Amino acid sequence: MAARRSPLALLATGALTAAVVPGLGFVAGVAAGPVAAAPPDAVAGTGLLATPDAPPQGRAWLEGLVVDQAGRRLDDVVVQAFDVDDLAADADAEPVSSWLTYADPADGPAHGFYRLYVPQGRTASYEVRLSSPEGAADPYRARTLDDAVVVGGGKKQPGEVKELGTAVMTLERKADATVRLKASRDVSKPGRTARLAVTVTSPDVDPVTGRLLLGVDGRTRGRQPLTRQDDGRAAFTLPALKPGKHTLTVRYAGSDLVRATSGRTAVKVDQPPRKGKGTGRR
Repeated sequence: MAARRSPLALLATGALTAAVVPGLGFVAGVAAGPVAAAPPDAVAGTGLLATPDAPPQGRAWLEGLVVDQAGRRLDDVVVQAFDVDDLAADADAEPVSSWLTYADPADGPAHGFYRLYVPQGRTASYEVRLSSPEGAADPYRARTLDDAVVVGGGKKQPGEVKELGTAVMTLERKADATVRLKASRDVSKPGRTARLAVTVTSPDVDPVTGRLLLGVDGRTRGRQPLTRQDDGRAAFTLPALKPGKHTLTVRYAGSDLVRATSGRTAVKVDQPPRKGKGTGRR
């Protein structure tokens, strides 16, 4: 059984190349080997390749976007299409098409874009897998799109475009988060019911979800879930605080995607005003 070539090996051998996609600019990764469309023409003076405006007869394009948990378009993600029948016969079958999402030099819409070139067929069905290149410094978890992509038609039918939507990638490591706290202004006034606003953010996951625990001077005084609808924001009603200094802590318990962390702030409750003696008139 022949060993499957890595995406980087495909890139090195020219199976993954660069192309100018109409309306998208410079993109890396056209279809591998014999499943590629008819050879595109070279773009004069660039050494790059130009793809047609539509799939040729008997071929299909599988297109989509790749983003991270924060919604940012991801470059340098390997996207591959495998023939389902090939996989049934050999779990280590080679992909029929590969693409490497690439950063557009002009910061155009090609960021996170992929296009896989596959042959059409009345029973053609493809499994689409996404992964980071081998040796990536901060890799994402490999994933497979939920459903196989069925491409109808045949070799003599007009080519079609299948829009696969947006695929979300998750880092292999857990993302870091920051907890910020802000007490309401009346926290310093004795006898007032104050509130503590909490914001939990991460550069890699948006929104952050999980569970929050409120601590006052080392004692747990409240719990609250943080859902997607909360958009990383929550608020606690503080218990009555005695005059003096207090430490407020909110611990984020973490999730499958984000590390646990905490934030703290110090507040001071004023002494109540002294009751003065009556001034009565003489």
